[in-house]
Amino acid sequence: MFSICKNLIGSKNNLVVFDDDSIKWSDTYNRDFLIISKEKEACDYLRLYNIDVNSVFDRKYVDSMKHFKLENIPWRYIIPRNEWFSSVKTFLENIKFELKNKYLEFFLVTNLSIKNYYKPNVLNLQKLKDSSIKLKNFLEKHSSEDLRYNRSSHKTGRLTVTSGPNYLTLEKKYKKLLMPSQKEYLISIDLISLEPRVLMLSQNKSPLKDVYLSIINDLGLPKEDRSKVKIYTLASMYSKDFSLAGNSLKSKLVKYFSLPMFKEKLIKGISDKQIFNFFGRPISVNDKEINNVINYYIQSTAADVSLWCFSEIVRNYEILPTCIIHDEIICEVDQKTYNLICENDFIEVPNLGKFYYSVEIINKKV
Repeated sequence: MFSICKNLIGSKNNLVVFDDDSIKWSDTYNRDFLIISKEKEACDYLRLYNIDVNSVFDRKYVDSMKHFKLENIPWRYIIPRNEWFSSVKTFLENIKFELKNKYLEFFLVTNLSIKNYYKPNVLNLQKLKDSSIKLKNFLEKHSSEDLRYNRSSHKTGRLTVTSGPNYLTLEKKYKKLLMPSQKEYLISIDLISLEPRVLMLSQNKSPLKDVYLSIINDLGLPKEDRSKVKIYTLASMYSKDFSLAGNSLKSKLVKYFSLPMFKEKLIKGISDKQIFNFFGRPISVNDKEINNVINYYIQSTAADVSLWCFSEIVRNYEILPTCIIHDEIICEVDQKTYNLICENDFIEVPNLGKFYYSVEIINKKV
């Protein structure tokens, strides 16, 4: 069940669509229905399927109305009646199928972690000795704009910042400048070895908290090889060449992860030039990107895992979020919440497995 906002289609009332595809017009919103409008999160979801809610009507009409600068255009009374009905019907048919996709529920549940409640923290400018242009831009937006994320502009679902301070590109050394504004601690919760863990769990393996120690144990390697195992695991994950010739450790890891078979399976699953991550998110793949399918799959699944884990943290603990930096969430907590978060060091992702995290205190309120 969903409602198409009247402001989106320029009608007097909202268009309500039921599960049996019957429709009705309503002047109110049902909170149990998914709302399709320019501002709602369903917009980001539909962009994954190349559906733009801003292009319901013919471009010639849209362009002709731009100079009026109307916030809500009454399309029903501006364009010919038959064209209006035809445009709305086409839009409805385009979105109905995608709104029945299994990925929608996961998308909406994990969107909790990037809702519009991120507020800037206090910056300890007394410790600031750098005046780079990037940092100046960050500080300017830090004081004037709330942070907003988008998860549909990157093909794999990695977050981008659409407004506010861009923590995604902020150098790590500046993180120590952040101070809690309301609660006792500003902390970082960081998912450990996220992408290698995604790969292992995707291969039905059961990694320990230290994924590289798991690999060492499984392959019977000495613990002293951990640093090498880490380097070659990451290199193998993103390699386009799974040849078994050359480095013996790389060869063992390629066999261990069954990478050629994994790649072949993803390629065979391509539909309409798309592969799908573990949760069903579509990832576009053109002919030139065919060798990147493992990279895309792991990165996309990891991005969704992060948002699942952080949504669970938001749901289960009293935190004041500051930002998400891919596989890390920075938030404010009191002593009790800090202790609770530290007591359990993993989050279970349904049908996939355990994802471990580390907790670090960035700064304490003074």
